[in-house]
Amino acid sequence: MLALSQYQEAARLSLCAAARARAENDERRLAKVLNNLGVARLYRQECRQAYEALQEARELAHRLGLAEVEASAWSNLAALYEMLSAWPAADNALERALALMPSGSRFRPAVLAQGVRLAARRTDLKDENFLLLWRDAMDGAENQGDWQVQRHLWDELAGYHLEAGRLERAEAALANSFRLVILHRLTDLESLWMLAGRLRLAQGRPAEALQWIGRVRTASAAGRNPVSFLQLAAAEARAEATVHGPAAALAVCRRSLPLVLGWRHAVLPDPVVELASDVAMTKLVDEYAQAALAAAGRIGSVEAWAVVEQTRALGMLRKRQRTAADGLDNGPQPDTAQRLVSRGASGRITGLRLRLASRSAAAAGAPAAAPAAPLALLSMVQRSLSPRQALFTFWLGAGRSELWAVTRESFSMVTLPNREELAQQFRRFRQEVERGGDGGELGSRLYEVTFGQAPPHVTRRPEWLISADAEPLAVPLAALRLPGPPNRRLGEVRALSFLPSALWLFQPGEHHPPRNLLAVGGLVHNSADPRWAASGASPATGRGRGASPPLRRSPAPDPDFELPTLPGSAREREVIARLWQQQGHAVEQLDGFDASEAAIRTRLEKGWTDLHFATHVLPAPAPRTYRFADEPGATAPSLIRFPAGESFLALSLRRDGVRDGLTERDLAHLRLGGTRVVLNGCSTGAGTAQRGAGLSSFANAWLAAGARSVVASLWPVEDDGFFFETYYKALLKGGRPSAALHAAQIAMIRSGTWRAQPRYWAAYFHLGKD
Repeated sequence: MLALSQYQEAARLSLCAAARARAENDERRLAKVLNNLGVARLYRQECRQAYEALQEARELAHRLGLAEVEASAWSNLAALYEMLSAWPAADNALERALALMPSGSRFRPAVLAQGVRLAARRTDLKDENFLLLWRDAMDGAENQGDWQVQRHLWDELAGYHLEAGRLERAEAALANSFRLVILHRLTDLESLWMLAGRLRLAQGRPAEALQWIGRVRTASAAGRNPVSFLQLAAAEARAEATVHGPAAALAVCRRSLPLVLGWRHAVLPDPVVELASDVAMTKLVDEYAQAALAAAGRIGSVEAWAVVEQTRALGMLRKRQRTAADGLDNGPQPDTAQRLVSRGASGRITGLRLRLASRSAAAAGAPAAAPAAPLALLSMVQRSLSPRQALFTFWLGAGRSELWAVTRESFSMVTLPNREELAQQFRRFRQEVERGGDGGELGSRLYEVTFGQAPPHVTRRPEWLISADAEPLAVPLAALRLPGPPNRRLGEVRALSFLPSALWLFQPGEHHPPRNLLAVGGLVHNSADPRWAASGASPATGRGRGASPPLRRSPAPDPDFELPTLPGSAREREVIARLWQQQGHAVEQLDGFDASEAAIRTRLEKGWTDLHFATHVLPAPAPRTYRFADEPGATAPSLIRFPAGESFLALSLRRDGVRDGLTERDLAHLRLGGTRVVLNGCSTGAGTAQRGAGLSSFANAWLAAGARSVVASLWPVEDDGFFFETYYKALLKGGRPSAALHAAQIAMIRSGTWRAQPRYWAAYFHLGKD
């Protein structure tokens, strides 16, 4: 049945065979049957079920010493990760498959072909090296007489040339693939049809492209399509926009979005897979937003905004719902995950989702109407805003970008330069400010291009909430200059907060006034600290001064044994604690060797309203970068950056020389219950910012763990505690975190000292619900 592409029937028969093998206690047969079951479910895009079957097959095969079956299960897991664009996980699984696969195995050419597919996604591989890999894999397939693998290799070559814009070479490779299909009556044609559709679209023949894409969609309806719903929907929308205009493209997007959301929620609840899925979602979101803006006027603008905000919220909502220690749990139930739970004005929990037009209208051939949910979503967001607040949503598109501005009473839109142009301006501005420059002229132009175009009644609101991803998240927006005298900074006149999405306003939990504080600072970071010698401590066995100590968690980065002392952190902790005690609030301070991981975990069980860490946050290692499948003619390749490790909050060295600390994964198991968190150290809020996935940083990890708000920094900042002394004075007087941060930034700007430089105060930002 698998060979005939009848995947539903194959899955049914495999389930029956697995049940019989279990009943007969035939584990060898069970391992093989489960591997086949995983493949059938993989092609039906039942990701979680496929993963479970393949993992069980792999574990059984490993225990029984069935090397070829275990290798095959790893290979199929690699295919699952490839389908989900989780390239690092696919690389790892394929490496294991190749190590186990016997050299004479008939499956080895297929595994080598998977390696070619992964190589096409690498950013560091030259054309000649890719072609050598492709030739080696083809030689193996030809020697085995494996026509199906040969055909898939021609598919890979066609896709590789297509993305590079070499359309004639792509056409020739695709012709070879079709030749093999016809001569040998091969099955599994959907990916070939998809390639043909993409090629015709690139050749300026969109009507033919739609015919090929239509075949894929028909196969998808039959439940036997290995091509991602997402890739299919985005390509079909692009073709419809060219042939029939934006209204037709919008109808495709409306029809496809629930299916794509279902695909998004069905992916494995693994951080790498979810990051890939969030970034991949931007392909359809871009098509949807462009079509809605072009086809439906103001209503279309609301619809485009709603789609951007809804899809932007998915990743963070799922992070909050993840509970398993290994990052691969049962996950939220599909219906719960697909609904974006929000709280209406009455306090009643209401589920929002973008809905299709009525089935009867679609069946009658009527054009799809705009979903009702976007207007309802807008209304609920507006009710969640206070009269003092304005919400700004950035969307950076390839042809044009948009900035939506929302208040309780209004909704407006500003058209911005395209993604690449705007991103360049953001990057240049950050570089200038971070290096100690004034950034004045560039900051003035950037303000005029973005917020300066919004209606005055919006920009006059004193509190701004900003929903964005990619470059805007990594920019010190507070340092932008407003036009006209007295030429003040944005952070001087407005309190700024970043949100993962506007839908974050619907997260439950009330603002709690300051009640108790856990303050951590003045830690032992190196052996030059007098407390180290006084304690009689010694470095870990076999490791000298400057060596990297053992860590108790392998996912953590390997921080140096010697980290610089933070001389101002002890004073900062003491000053802040004194402020709280003067107000009669409970304070606990942890310093020196007492600030261990065990101590922090124990203290966090008490339920603090506020946490303050004055210590190092070591960023994750440089990310591993891969290419997405691009359309020909793209001005820049679409990249996806996977963290190669986790950020690490450095606590005190232990007396045995081991570096204690918390990783992002550790935070996922905390239940903070609306705590406010301050991270004052080097680049505590820095990370990889990319479209769809937002900013992967330690600050975001606290938010995902249940913190109500986080204050962190974009780059290393020298501080003696004065900034946060001002911050907490404002907070303890009843100010919200964003207002307290705003007060501290104003104090620095007007200090007349080195602290007035934007490099110092503009590095700090507020993330989350105020």
